[in-house]
Amino acid sequence: MNKREELRLLTDKCIELLKEKYHVKKIFLIVSYRNYFDPFSKNIV
Repeated sequence: MNKREELRLLTDKCIELLKEKYHVKKIFLIVSYRNYFDPFSKNIV
């Protein structure tokens, strides 16, 4: 297993943990990110 694969696995694990921990906030975060990256799509949630 090379470094890149290790990094990817670690990142995946972190993301999974964050998803579990912030399950309730997830939808809010997705909407926030969407609004941040594309302010004109606020109506499309």
